[in-house]
Amino acid sequence: MSLDSFIKLLNLLTPALHLKEQFAIVLGFEPICCELMLHCAIRYLAGGSYHDICATAHISKPSFF
Repeated sequence: MSLDSFIKLLNLLTPALHLKEQFAIVLGFEPICCELMLHCAIRYLAGGSYHDICATAHISKPSFF
């Protein structure tokens, strides 16, 4: 995926992803930025292992799911 395509998709999904950030803050967790959420989702949907994605993105398994 090109960077321009990623940015366009990110702009479309940002309103929904910001709700997830706000929910994490309310629960007292460290929020994951929208760019990282989208990155992880695309890699997972492309067949990536959540183990590899978590290691690359430096997030925990519960944060991934």
